[in-house]
Amino acid sequence: MTALVISTDKNAYASLVIDEDSLQDGTMPRYILDLDISAETYLSYYQGRAATVFAVDRQGRRLRFPAMALRNHITHTGIHGTFCLETDDNHRLVGFRRLKSSW
Repeated sequence: MTALVISTDKNAYASLVIDEDSLQDGTMPRYILDLDISAETYLSYYQGRAATVFAVDRQGRRLRFPAMALRNHITHTGIHGTFCLETDDNHRLVGFRRLKSSW
Protein backbone atom coordinates (compact mmCIF):
# COMPACT_ATOMS: atom_id res chain seq x y z
CA MET A 1 0.00 0.00 0.00
CA THR A 2 1.04 3.60 -0.57
CA ALA A 3 2.63 5.50 2.28
CA LEU A 4 0.50 8.39 3.48
CA VAL A 5 1.04 11.32 5.80
CA ILE A 6 -1.77 13.39 7.24
CA SER A 7 -0.52 16.95 7.61
CA THR A 8 -1.08 19.28 10.52
CA ASP A 9 -0.95 22.30 8.20
CA LYS A 10 -4.40 23.87 8.57
CA ASN A 11 -3.55 26.48 5.93
CA ALA A 12 -3.07 23.89 3.18
CA TYR A 13 -5.24 24.48 0.16
CA ALA A 14 -7.59 22.07 -1.57
CA SER A 15 -5.89 21.90 -4.94
CA LEU A 16 -3.51 19.10 -5.81
CA VAL A 17 0.21 19.33 -6.29
CA ILE A 18 0.95 17.46 -9.52
CA ASP A 19 3.30 17.59 -12.43
CA GLU A 20 1.88 19.40 -15.47
CA ASP A 21 2.85 16.53 -17.77
CA SER A 22 0.56 14.20 -15.81
CA LEU A 23 -2.53 15.74 -17.39
CA GLN A 24 -4.50 13.47 -19.68
CA ASP A 25 -5.56 14.84 -23.08
CA GLY A 26 -9.27 15.63 -23.31
CA THR A 27 -10.29 13.91 -20.06
CA MET A 28 -10.59 14.87 -16.45
CA PRO A 29 -7.32 14.09 -14.64
CA ARG A 30 -7.61 10.91 -12.54
CA TYR A 31 -5.23 9.43 -10.01
CA ILE A 32 -5.40 5.89 -8.62
CA LEU A 33 -4.37 5.56 -4.96
CA ASP A 34 -3.90 2.50 -2.78
CA LEU A 35 -4.55 3.61 0.78
CA ASP A 36 -3.95 1.84 4.07
CA ILE A 37 -4.67 4.34 6.85
CA SER A 38 -5.31 3.19 10.39
CA ALA A 39 -8.29 4.55 12.29
CA GLU A 40 -5.85 6.00 14.82
CA THR A 41 -3.99 7.96 12.12
CA TYR A 42 -7.19 9.34 10.64
CA LEU A 43 -8.39 10.31 14.11
CA SER A 44 -5.99 13.27 13.96
CA TYR A 45 -8.35 14.79 11.35
CA TYR A 46 -11.35 14.50 13.66
CA GLN A 47 -9.36 15.99 16.52
CA GLY A 48 -8.53 19.04 14.40
CA ARG A 49 -4.79 18.32 14.18
CA ALA A 50 -4.78 17.45 10.46
CA ALA A 51 -6.33 19.02 7.38
CA THR A 52 -4.39 17.63 4.43
CA VAL A 53 -3.46 14.21 3.10
CA PHE A 54 -0.20 13.69 1.22
CA ALA A 55 -0.05 10.54 -0.90
CA VAL A 56 1.62 9.01 -3.96
CA ASP A 57 -0.50 7.53 -6.75
CA ARG A 58 0.28 4.31 -8.64
CA GLN A 59 2.30 6.24 -11.24
CA GLY A 60 4.50 7.85 -8.59
CA ARG A 61 2.89 11.31 -8.68
CA ARG A 62 2.76 13.17 -5.38
CA LEU A 63 -0.70 14.40 -4.42
CA ARG A 64 -2.06 16.67 -1.71
CA PHE A 65 -5.79 16.81 -0.99
CA PRO A 66 -8.18 17.66 1.86
CA ALA A 67 -8.51 15.00 4.55
CA MET A 68 -12.28 15.54 4.47
CA ALA A 69 -12.34 13.74 1.08
CA LEU A 70 -11.76 10.48 2.97
CA ARG A 71 -14.55 11.01 5.48
CA ASN A 72 -17.15 8.85 3.69
CA HIS A 73 -14.70 5.94 3.48
CA ILE A 74 -13.69 5.57 7.14
CA THR A 75 -14.50 2.30 8.91
CA HIS A 76 -13.75 1.11 12.43
CA THR A 77 -10.39 -0.20 11.14
CA GLY A 78 -9.49 2.93 9.14
CA ILE A 79 -9.40 3.58 5.40
CA HIS A 80 -8.24 0.70 3.24
CA GLY A 81 -8.53 0.03 -0.48
CA THR A 82 -8.04 1.44 -3.95
CA PHE A 83 -9.47 4.87 -4.72
CA CYS A 84 -9.84 7.15 -7.73
CA LEU A 85 -9.22 10.86 -7.19
CA GLU A 86 -10.52 13.17 -9.95
CA THR A 87 -9.73 16.83 -10.55
CA ASP A 88 -10.90 19.56 -12.87
CA ASP A 89 -8.56 21.34 -15.31
CA ASN A 90 -7.49 23.70 -12.49
CA HIS A 91 -6.42 20.73 -10.33
CA ARG A 92 -9.32 21.18 -7.92
CA LEU A 93 -10.71 18.04 -6.36
CA VAL A 94 -14.07 17.12 -7.93
CA GLY A 95 -14.40 13.45 -7.01
CA PHE A 96 -13.02 10.79 -4.71
CA ARG A 97 -14.42 7.27 -4.88
CA ARG A 98 -13.52 3.78 -3.80
CA LEU A 99 -12.69 1.37 -6.61
CA LYS A 100 -12.23 -1.69 -4.41
CA SER A 101 -11.68 -2.59 -0.81
CA SER A 102 -8.60 -4.35 0.50
CA TRP A 103 -10.60 -6.06 3.20
